[in-house]
Amino acid sequence: MWDQRKTVWSLSTIACGVMLLLSAPTFAQIPNSYDKAFNWYLNAAKAGNPQAQFFLGLQYEQGLRGPANLQLAFKWYKAAAEQGHTQSQYKLALASYTGIGVPQNAEIAAGWFLKAAQGGLTPAQYNYALMCETGNGAAMDKKQAAHWYEKAAESKHTQAAINLAMLYARGDGVELDKTQALKWLIIAEGNGALVSPPVLETVKEGMISDEISKAETMAQAMLEPK
Repeated sequence: MWDQRKTVWSLSTIACGVMLLLSAPTFAQIPNSYDKAFNWYLNAAKAGNPQAQFFLGLQYEQGLRGPANLQLAFKWYKAAAEQGHTQSQYKLALASYTGIGVPQNAEIAAGWFLKAAQGGLTPAQYNYALMCETGNGAAMDKKQAAHWYEKAAESKHTQAAINLAMLYARGDGVELDKTQALKWLIIAEGNGALVSPPVLETVKEGMISDEISKAETMAQAMLEPK
């Protein structure tokens, strides 16, 4: 299951983002029109501010100033991404994978997903793990897949938790460990996923009651609010 989450930004959200570009702004400094806000973004983006470059890309992508212009949108996303802006990296990764706005290239997509994953973006961690597991765009590496699934699962990505559980259940890229497999399935359910009873029963098959209790205890510890 491919994660294609996209951040949806309203006009008001983008306008409020101007505040991020300023150091200690006063109320009088806040732009009183969309055109002024856009010009602030443009000037800040040209000066190298990655957050401004990202918001400028959004405006061009969503057509908030006339027709959408994907070429300009991804020009600014790339400028921000090269400075480590994770949301821009994720935008480029999705675009490169789908071929929307930029040439389709799964290997380039994997590179941007990895950068965004390393920056802590949960959907990117899941997508890069999936590419590592399947060998689509990245070298097949089940150990790396397990690593990034776990990172995403720790941030409540339920499909990542399920996929990680299956790796443990098969001993694929990790040591076979049904206690860990069951733990991650319980965590996925606790975070809202629907795990089919046959999958749960297959994982539990052959486990003793102490192992099941241990899995439940570890899962509950991770599900408790910190």
